[in-house]
Amino acid sequence: MENRQEYFRAYNKARYNSLEGFVRHVYHNIAGRCKHRKLYIDRGIECKFTSSDNLIDYVINELQIDPRGLECHRIDDNGHYEKGNIIFLTNEDHKKIHVELRSLSYKGNHYK
Repeated sequence: MENRQEYFRAYNKARYNSLEGFVRHVYHNIAGRCKHRKLYIDRGIECKFTSSDNLIDYVINELQIDPRGLECHRIDDNGHYEKGNIIFLTNEDHKKIHVELRSLSYKGNHYK
């Protein structure tokens, strides 16, 4: 059994470390977030990418970046996960943006 676990651990690591594998993982996180998190459902935020292959194609051919080690961010926080509304940021830059967004909202009141 241990050899089998080691095999799958190595297989998943290799798959995740490839560009396509990483973007596929990002897609499944986005899709799950949009389907199961109340915050996203209540705001009507959807994943407009029809499949992980659709997102992979967009990242490789249109964004032309290698997003491994970066985080997916929606440019318009109230917009969908779709072409033209996502970028990939470092963890540090992503946190800065979200700290700013959270500081603008307190107990349902939004400040600008």
